[in-house]
Amino acid sequence: MTVKDLISLSGGTKYYAYLKEGELTRLHVTDAGPRVEKMNVDLEKALAGDPPSNLSLRENDQLFIRTIPEWKMYSQVTVLGEIRFPGTYTVRKGEKLSSLIERAGDSRKRRI
Repeated sequence: MTVKDLISLSGGTKYYAYLKEGELTRLHVTDAGPRVEKMNVDLEKALAGDPPSNLSLRENDQLFIRTIPEWKMYSQVTVLGEIRFPGTYTVRKGEKLSSLIERAGDSRKRRI
């Protein structure tokens, strides 16, 4: 099995996968005990079938695929306390706390 085979069998990568570089951790069992080797893998090339990048996998190998840096689908914040609608809210990057409190319903404001 190769890196490409493993990724295909797992259902492929997600759109937020960082394909420039993955990390393959390989465990070597020796008389002196286990030795760990880490290798960087160009996943774009491996998926294209490039032999130097599409490494053959061995027993106990682990492939780690990172998320694109700074990629966040969304962040969540839980708001509790003296507000009208406590709970978990989805927030966007740069949103101010005052905006979140307004959305949660500031209990200090009286509505008529």
